[in-house]
Amino acid sequence: MKVIGLAIVVSAGLLSSALCAQESLLGTYSGRVENGRVRGGHSNIDLVIASDDNGFIKGRIKNYEGRCGGDYPLEGMRDNDKLQLKATKVGRLADCVLTYRLTIHGARLVGTNSDGLPVQFSRR
Repeated sequence: MKVIGLAIVVSAGLLSSALCAQESLLGTYSGRVENGRVRGGHSNIDLVIASDDNGFIKGRIKNYEGRCGGDYPLEGMRDNDKLQLKATKVGRLADCVLTYRLTIHGARLVGTNSDGLPVQFSRR
């Protein structure tokens, strides 16, 4: 009987850890896109992950520089430690289709954007 009780406690602990890990993705992140074509070698961006409904992500991204500067709503999918996000609107000239392929590393999100440029976010 003690073995069954221990198995239930361990299982509940693992489930709780998995749920906490998913919830920990929610929040505000500061980021930068490495880009040698802009002054300073990078562009600043902010990401807000507002919801994670069984791996379906919603949020917003704000680009501070460049032709795609502005605020964009995002949607995407989470699969374990992988996160794919896409803006649900395009830029002012309909030429900014923003996508992000990221890997979750604790409080950091690391990957590339739609131009293949390195991007990194850190939770605030």
